[in-house]
Amino acid sequence: MIMGQGKVKPEARADMLAAAQRMSELSMAEDGCLDYRFWLSATDPNLVLLLEQWRDQAAIDAHFATPHLAEFGAAMGSALDGEFDLKRLEVSSVGPLM
Repeated sequence: MIMGQGKVKPEARADMLAAAQRMSELSMAEDGCLDYRFWLSATDPNLVLLLEQWRDQAAIDAHFATPHLAEFGAAMGSALDGEFDLKRLEVSSVGPLM
């Protein structure tokens, strides 16, 4: 799983959301992509969260070579107010909470 977060400049928020929607759609169509979603914080309207799930490392590697990721990176770079913090999470199991 990959998790990311970053603050968007208020004046770039609408453009960033449009780019995020396109990125989600194109990424979800990739072989090996299990989930790819952007979320907005309930407490900060300019904080964007990203959660990605991939079948394996090969799918992640292929994703990082796609033209739409390069496009999105360029769009995101000018929209961000600071860095976009990405982390890889190793999840050993998933199941219902209760």
